[in-house]
Amino acid sequence: RTIFKSIRKFIVFQLTMNLSAVGILIICPFIGVETPVTVLQMLWINMIMDTLGSLAFAGEFPLQDYMKEPPKKRSENILNGYMVTQILAMGTYIIGLSLAFFLCPWAKERFLYNSNPIYCLTAFFSLFIFLGIFNCYNVRTSRKNLFAGLGENTAFMIIMTGITVVQITLLYCGGSLFRTTPLRTHDFFLTLLLAVTVFPVSLLVKIIFTKIKRNNLY
Repeated sequence: RTIFKSIRKFIVFQLTMNLSAVGILIICPFIGVETPVTVLQMLWINMIMDTLGSLAFAGEFPLQDYMKEPPKKRSENILNGYMVTQILAMGTYIIGLSLAFFLCPWAKERFLYNSNPIYCLTAFFSLFIFLGIFNCYNVRTSRKNLFAGLGENTAFMIIMTGITVVQITLLYCGGSLFRTTPLRTHDFFLTLLLAVTVFPVSLLVKIIFTKIKRNNLY
């Protein structure tokens, strides 16, 4: 049961990030942003979505609550209503926030969109990756407490820390290879603050489905 739930968690995470990335790449050219992410940046995003994401969820600790659930039917769909809602809700939110980042006059002025497009695109790269990292915490548990049982999955903590370290390194040392330029400290933390907003959106979905479905949502 734990393995089945881990597979479902990974699917939610992967499809959410895929939906977000594809949506952004399709829509951005229509608002004047030809290449919101480069090929190398997309390779890094894919590595997080596929390899690192699967390893992070593979170490989930089995819970006693799982044994209280009825057996899974062989014919049961891999995607349930909660998963589809999380994918659509979070994917739509990430796309919306990303478009607002490029369209909002305040953000354009803040991140030097007109005078230094590379700086703005670096800030967006930071925002998108940390949206994915924080959404990993959302997906990991269906409980309202994001940190429930987190200490039991050492691999998850190590991988998320590793992704964060690599991402910061790319932002400040990636140079022309990754099309990045060092962000001012307050701008970097501003991208983190914007990324944290995925938590209340996911929490709202969990609250709604917890009232509908009393047992574990995965």
